[in-house]
Amino acid sequence: MEWLQSNQEQVRLLGYLAVMIGLGVPLATLVSRSHDSATQGTLTRFIVESVTGFGPGLVTLEAFGLGGILTLMLLLLFDDKKWAQGILLWIGLGTLTVGFWLSGFVPRIALQLWAHLGHVALGATAALLLVVPRTVWDSVLDLRIPRRREFRRAPKLIYIAVMGSVVLLYVEYHVVYPPVFSPGTIGEATVGVRLDNLFVDSVTAAGFIVVTRKFMQYEAKKTVAFFGKRNAGKSVLAYCAPTDYMNRVARYADVPPLEISQDLYELLGQGEEVLIEDDGSGPQTGEWFIDNNEQNDLEEFSWTIKDGKLFPKNLQIDIRDHAGENLPPFVKALSGVPIDELDRGNPEVIRALLEQVENADTIVLLIDVAALRDPGDSLDAHLYGEIISEYGASKEIVFAATKADLYDSEFRNETGLDPYNVGNFDRFRRFVTRKIQRESNVIATQMRDVGADAVHPVYVRTVEDENGDRVPVVTDDGDLQPFGHVELQERLK
Repeated sequence: MEWLQSNQEQVRLLGYLAVMIGLGVPLATLVSRSHDSATQGTLTRFIVESVTGFGPGLVTLEAFGLGGILTLMLLLLFDDKKWAQGILLWIGLGTLTVGFWLSGFVPRIALQLWAHLGHVALGATAALLLVVPRTVWDSVLDLRIPRRREFRRAPKLIYIAVMGSVVLLYVEYHVVYPPVFSPGTIGEATVGVRLDNLFVDSVTAAGFIVVTRKFMQYEAKKTVAFFGKRNAGKSVLAYCAPTDYMNRVARYADVPPLEISQDLYELLGQGEEVLIEDDGSGPQTGEWFIDNNEQNDLEEFSWTIKDGKLFPKNLQIDIRDHAGENLPPFVKALSGVPIDELDRGNPEVIRALLEQVENADTIVLLIDVAALRDPGDSLDAHLYGEIISEYGASKEIVFAATKADLYDSEFRNETGLDPYNVGNFDRFRRFVTRKIQRESNVIATQMRDVGADAVHPVYVRTVEDENGDRVPVVTDDGDLQPFGHVELQERLK
């Protein structure tokens, strides 16, 4: 499972490759049969020949389209983000050609290609003008290699062309048109369906369209929403997650910078004012510089991670930091109670949370370890039940444990390992998962309901001060020392 998680792009590439090769021959057969059917005078020929006196003929349109689609596929090979998909398309075209050869079929345009080279060139020119951005043209004219090569319109145009062509081929063969669609013929209007090869052609057409759409989307986007009770550590999580990612990943890997919301920029700025305390008797500590929100406050802490080499995607992480008092009325609103009838909570905040959860692909439910271990506090895990009931079947549900550093002494005593050593994180995650499932039957049941196998700990390095309170251990620059935040973001990708 871990191997699949770390090599998911390569697995997807092999999967797409297998589909492209597997569908090549049946698609070639569909093209051949549809081509023969179209020579008998059907809808495509009727439409084209009806306007022949005002425009191009069928072969001319095929030549123009051939020049355009081949140019778009060629551009993908030079696209910084879609070169792998470009290779897959050329492999698919090669497989389609082999299928033509095996069936003895020669496309109409191939027999008249030399006579229509001008139309092929026109199609190629039109594709270049439509797709290549001005910045690339300026670089080429200045004899420079473009700094960024992104032909964003090319995948969309290719998908439109592929979908239109496959649907048209499918309809041409399997739908029996009324004779009136045959030029110069008028007869009884009857419509029927040709049933031979219907199942195979349906699977082939649908499969090719779906797979092409999947990997031709220029940038996939995944949105993650976090929910937690009051004082669950949402603000600290919002501060630590992007900084931990930038320090441990972006600094050493060739990845684009994070896109950060204005509220998050302001929050990160607060970390620059941390007061460092060092009396020489232990690790230098700082202060908790993030305050709890008031009931009417709503801050949008969001950042976008651009991830993936073969199949780039944007992971948008969205934490709406709000007073925890809004969580119970939000759950009531989720169950169907009109917002205007709620006796607690801020209506605008509730609406924003409802919009957030509806638009999210993944929901992260925060477990406050401090509340779990304090008999005088409430975990409020029962509130997550409505979220799981509403979205557990349609969205991915992930559990994360904030303030997991409270387990550090128990972990050391049981295993002899340091939870603040990154190499021990997987062992610590299993330890935290087991402890929380034992200490909360509600959480354990909810995890089983959604098929979650782990609780992901997110925490900062802390020590107890002379008053018995947990205070953060900071670096010489005054930064918090976060753990588990990168691993959680990797899990969410």
